[in-house]
Amino acid sequence: MSNNPVSESEVNAFIRDWFHNLDKHADLDQILPMLADKALRMNMPEGQYANHNGFKQWYRGVEIP
Repeated sequence: MSNNPVSESEVNAFIRDWFHNLDKHADLDQILPMLADKALRMNMPEGQYANHNGFKQWYRGVEIP
C-alpha cells in the first residue's frame, strides 16, 4: 500500500467508478480490487459483513436476477 497523497480528482474518479459499478451490478472481479480485504467491515441493512467473502455474500444477495 502506498502512502502517496491522493488528489481530489482521483478520489472523485474512484467514487464515480465505485457507484457506476454498483449501479450496473458489475462482476465481482471488477469490484473486489476496489476494496480492502482484511480491514473491510460493512454494516448493511441485511446484516454485518467482513472481508471480501462477506462482500461477495452481500453483493450476491442484492444482485438483480
